Amino acid sequence: MVKKIFLYSLSFFMLSVSLVSCMDDDDEVVIDQEWKSLNEKRFNDLVAGKEYRELTSQSGNGKILWKNSQEIETIDERNLLRIAVDGKPEFTDTVVVRYEGWYFNKNNEKLIFDSTENPSLRTEIDYSLGLAPNKDPNKISAKFAVNPSTVASASNGYIGGVIDGWSTALQDMVLGEEREIVLPYQLAYGSTPSTYRPSSSGTIYTLIPAYTTLHFRLKLLKIIPMKGRS
Repeated sequence: MVKKIFLYSLSFFMLSVSLVSCMDDDDEVVIDQEWKSLNEKRFNDLVAGKEYRELTSQSGNGKILWKNSQEIETIDERNLLRIAVDGKPEFTDTVVVRYEGWYFNKNNEKLIFDSTENPSLRTEIDYSLGLAPNKDPNKISAKFAVNPSTVASASNGYIGGVIDGWSTALQDMVLGEEREIVLPYQLAYGSTPSTYRPSSSGTIYTLIPAYTTLHFRLKLLKIIPMKGRS
C-alpha cells in the first residue's frame, strides 16, 4: 500500500490530515464528489464569463478555454540546437515550451503545481528533501511530443506524454505565441491524480487531485518537425 500525500500548501510541512489519501488493497478509488462538482462549476462559470475563447479537442472529449498571455520572459536559447518552422505544430511534431501550471483549491487559493518560471509544489518537495539547493525552478525550457504515442514523435527523442488539453492547445498555436489556457478535468488528468515521485524517495506525492480544472500559461518556443516533414 502506497501512501499518497496531497499538498494543499506551498509549505511542505503544513499537511492537513483531511488531504492524506491512501489506496486500499483492492485499489478502490474514493471520489470526492464535492471537489468534482466544484471544478465542473468553476469551468462552466469561465465558459459563461466569455473572457476566454473555446477550442474543441480533436479527441472529442471536450473543449479547452484560452486567451492571449504575455507573462513568460523571452530568453536567448541559441545554445539549444533545434529545427524551427513557421506555422503551427502538427500532431506528430515535438515542441519546446516554457510553462506554468496551477489550480485553485477548495478555499480558492492558487496553487502552482509545476513551473519553469516560479516555485511550485514540485520544487518545494525537492527542496524539502534536499534534492535542490532552493525552491526556484531551473528556468530551462521543456521538450514534449505533441502526440507522444506515435512512432514519429518518439523518434524526435522524447517519449512521454502531454495531456489531451495541451495537445489541443499546442496545435492551435504559432511560434513565439503565449497563451493562458483552462482545461476541464476530462482533458487533463480526469479521475486519475497526477503524482510525483522524487528520485531519492519512495513516497509518491499527489500534486493534482482527480477531477481538477487546470490552468496553464504556455509559451511555444520551437517546433521540431517529425522526420520527413520540412
